[in-house]
Amino acid sequence: MRDVIFAWLAEFNRIILEEASKRQLKSRDVFPQSGKCTTTRSLIARDGLHPSAKEYALWKALFICRPLELCPNRPAECLN
Repeated sequence: MRDVIFAWLAEFNRIILEEASKRQLKSRDVFPQSGKCTTTRSLIARDGLHPSAKEYALWKALFICRPLELCPNRPAECLN
C-alpha cells in the first residue's frame, strides 16, 4: 500500500510542478526530500503516514531559508 501511495504522490507532484511551470509560477519541489522518509524513520510521524516535526523543519529550510540565503538579515535558524 505504501508503494501505491508513493506512486500517487509522485504523479500528483509532477502535475503540480508542470502546472506551475505553465503559469510561470515559482515552486519548490519537496518530493525528493520527502522520499527520504522511506528510509529514515525519524522523518515520519508516529502515525506512520505524515511527516514528522523533523521533516517539516527540513521543508522549512527549502521554503524559507533557501530563498533567504541572499538576504543579509536572514533569521538565525537559516544561517546553517
